[in-house]
Amino acid sequence: MTLCPYGECPLNRNCLHVLAASCLVGLAAGCQQRNENGESQNPAATLQADSNNGSGNESALDTGSEAAIGWKTYEAADGSFTVFAPGQPPDVSTEKLPVWKEQRYAFKDGNVSFVIEIYSGRKGAVATNTVDDLRDSPDIVAGTLRDVTLSGMPGIEFRTQGNVGEVVHREYCSTDNSKSISIFVQKDLVTGMSEGRIQQFLDSFKLKD
Repeated sequence: MTLCPYGECPLNRNCLHVLAASCLVGLAAGCQQRNENGESQNPAATLQADSNNGSGNESALDTGSEAAIGWKTYEAADGSFTVFAPGQPPDVSTEKLPVWKEQRYAFKDGNVSFVIEIYSGRKGAVATNTVDDLRDSPDIVAGTLRDVTLSGMPGIEFRTQGNVGEVVHREYCSTDNSKSISIFVQKDLVTGMSEGRIQQFLDSFKLKD
């Protein structure tokens, strides 16, 4: 399994969605380059402009002492999922490539990033990768790997560590390999983020379709 220096994140993160023999550059989940055969769209500006008109439905959710000002239940504009997150995503994008369709949602709370990436219609060699391919990665912090599930999809949670912070990952893949989901939180060593809040974000993600 290859690694990618993920966009604004200075840490290398394991990616479930790449061709086994390829770097993530070009086909990467979250990398900046585009496949020349792909069609790229960015509805972020539209979603942000419509944020006061219900594009991406939001409702306040008080979950007890961990509830934070600005955190709400966010529903994707296409109704595919809900998650308890820090307000409206500042970065929402859709990208269509020959091997998949990617939907990316990036939230921020201070210097902490909360990212959801959904890959559907996975085809070809990329559709052979599963969460089991990540289990033996040397980048996983010892003792942090555990099994999780999401609407019947098997998954794993693990952590990676770098010079500027820690990344908490959840990777899911459907049993037929046609769909995979990456959810991760990048913690900043200076500002940090409570463990309860991180787990709240991860656990609150629910598929609706």
